[in-house]
Amino acid sequence: MNITFDLDAWHVWLILGMALVIAEVIGTEFILLALGAAALVTGLLTALFQLALNGQFIAAATVAVLFVPAFFRFYRRRFKATGTQAVIGEGLYRDTELIIEEYGGRSGIRIQGDFFPAKSTEGDPLRSGELVRVLEMHGLTAVVERI
Repeated sequence: MNITFDLDAWHVWLILGMALVIAEVIGTEFILLALGAAALVTGLLTALFQLALNGQFIAAATVAVLFVPAFFRFYRRRFKATGTQAVIGEGLYRDTELIIEEYGGRSGIRIQGDFFPAKSTEGDPLRSGELVRVLEMHGLTAVVERI
C-alpha cells in the first residue's frame, strides 16, 4: 500500500495558521492568534501569487510584524484587567489610599466596584470610614495599614 500526500506550500501555511489560532485558546494575549492570522494570510498570498520560498518567508515576516502589535494593542484595550487581576496581576493599587467600608458583615475596600476583604498589619479589626493604604494582596484579601 502506497500513500502519498500532495501538499502545496500554501496548504502548509494554512495548516500552521489554523494550528496557531487553535493554540491561542491557552491564552497568550492574542500573540499566537496574530501569528496564526499572519500564517493564514501568507497561505492566501502564496496560493494567489505562487510565491517562492523566500517570498513566503518575507510575506510571513511582514504580515506578522504588522499583526502582532495590532492584535496586542486590541487585546490590551479590549480586555483590560480589572478587579483581582488589576490588583494582583498588574500591581495596581499598591500604596493607594482607600476608605474601609462594611459589606456583608466584613470590613474591606472597594476597587473598581469590586469588594476585597481587608486585614490590618497590626491585626486589630478595621472600622468603617478608616483611611488605609494597600500594601499587598494575599489571595483576595488586602493587607492594609492605617494612615
